[in-house]
Amino acid sequence: MLQELLTLEEKGWKALATDQKTARAFYAEVLHDDALMLFPGGMRLEGKDAILASLAAQPWQRYDLTE
Repeated sequence: MLQELLTLEEKGWKALATDQKTARAFYAEVLHDDALMLFPGGMRLEGKDAILASLAAQPWQRYDLTE
């Protein structure tokens, strides 16, 4: 199960590093309608629509997943 989660996480990061359309398509498929994203400093996004709307138009330049 851990490997499945890591694979899903990597797919999400790759989508974010591609373009806005790809990122939104990926997260539209995997997020539940009542998804919740928590960020440092107490920021939170509630609901699939809010999360999808927050995805930046500029793709991420890089990402790094490490243990």
